[in-house]
Amino acid sequence: MTKNVFLYVLTDTLASGSDVISSMATALLAVDLGRSSFQSGLILFSASIPYLLFGLVGGVVADRVEKRRLMMGCDLIRATVLAFIPLSAAFHRLTVPVLIGALLLATSVRAFYFPARKGLTPDLVADAVSLSQLNLYLNGTESLGGIIMPIVGSVLLLWTHAVADLFWIPVITLLLSALAVSLLRVPEQRPTLGATPFSDLKHGLVLVFSQRSPLPYLVTAFATAIVAEAGVIKIALPKILTAMHLSHNVSYGLAMGLMASAEVGMSFLWVKRRASRSLPWIFGGYGVRAGGLALLAIALGIRSLPLLIGAIIVQGIGMPISGPPLTTALQTYTPRPLMGKVMAIRSTIGNLSDAASYLLIGGLLEVLSLDGVLWVSMTLAGLSALTLWILWSRHPVSPSWERGQAG
Repeated sequence: MTKNVFLYVLTDTLASGSDVISSMATALLAVDLGRSSFQSGLILFSASIPYLLFGLVGGVVADRVEKRRLMMGCDLIRATVLAFIPLSAAFHRLTVPVLIGALLLATSVRAFYFPARKGLTPDLVADAVSLSQLNLYLNGTESLGGIIMPIVGSVLLLWTHAVADLFWIPVITLLLSALAVSLLRVPEQRPTLGATPFSDLKHGLVLVFSQRSPLPYLVTAFATAIVAEAGVIKIALPKILTAMHLSHNVSYGLAMGLMASAEVGMSFLWVKRRASRSLPWIFGGYGVRAGGLALLAIALGIRSLPLLIGAIIVQGIGMPISGPPLTTALQTYTPRPLMGKVMAIRSTIGNLSDAASYLLIGGLLEVLSLDGVLWVSMTLAGLSALTLWILWSRHPVSPSWERGQAG
């Protein structure tokens, strides 16, 4: 592993770890501050909706400036914004509007960071197989942060009992990430860009949603899976833990750590596979995650802690089967001038799907029982994965796609 790859993996792990603990803290604050499940969903919705305004803009900017400097600046700004949350709580000024405002700003900045980071990945490797393996390694190391950060957060909560203090952890990790980025020495690619940012963005959208490629089915499956499960993990899971007589503030972090542990193990197991024929597994991963939702519903119904643990593990196993291959497919078949924009499209779709899921699951929890919501989510995830896999399998795919190589 070269020095640049090591520094890139380090900054990716730190930044992703900050996202994990921020997400955990936001979910717990949403449950604590929200007067209803819908209001909790609205708080989480605010952490994703800025992508509607800045998601695609972030990709255009990432392709027209030095990605390394953009990443470093975004890390520093996000650290400053997130520090405002525990400071407000310390002075008894943390309210729902204050929390929403901070989340809106932090997510707006992340909309510029993510396409720069993912757009830089292909510059570190020589071929599609190496890119696939690097993405799986990144998924594994990111998940390691997902193990460590929730456990650290749970320990911190045992000491302070103040959920807002969890945000000090991402503040520190983002500052360390900015330092690692500053040490990167990756030769900056200066691709030939279009006449205007708008033309570049149009070409990126055409690439992702072209009827001549299988990407629309992959992206739709990606979005539907998130809509089905994101709200369950963030809103319903704390309620499930409470229903099973567990302290959700502490056990939620442990549950996230367990899910990440399963994701780490599967990531490093999956990296042994070559990039060939990885696309069908994307749908299989979403099917596994739908199975995890079904196990979660059964565990709640019979109040079985071992089955609950199994459901969380299954959910973690499904993530690296679907996520990294999708990222690799997008990176492999995207021309360098469009890399940031295509990564921004992926990020925007993912975050808007998150936002939709928080409103959907939060709203359903107001009118349906907890186990009823879980079965609805499982049905949506399972049927969409099966339907889109059938449509994808009937779509004419070029041999270059089947080989996992750029055409």
